[in-house]
Amino acid sequence: MAWRKTLEEKSLAGATIRRKLAALASLFEHLCESNLVTHNPVKGVKRPVVESQQGKTPALGEPKRGHF
Repeated sequence: MAWRKTLEEKSLAGATIRRKLAALASLFEHLCESNLVTHNPVKGVKRPVVESQQGKTPALGEPKRGHF
């Protein structure tokens, strides 16, 4: 949780913080499965909410004069 706070203090985008936390969680999951650590400290750390642009169509503006 302290690392997440540090990332937020660096003004990183929510998507970047989510990606970094996901990578770290994946590493610890692998270490747990390999019996190299006893638990995943990233499990339960809340990820920042990121608005998805998937499925949204950008609005089309009026064409500029002289282009058609």
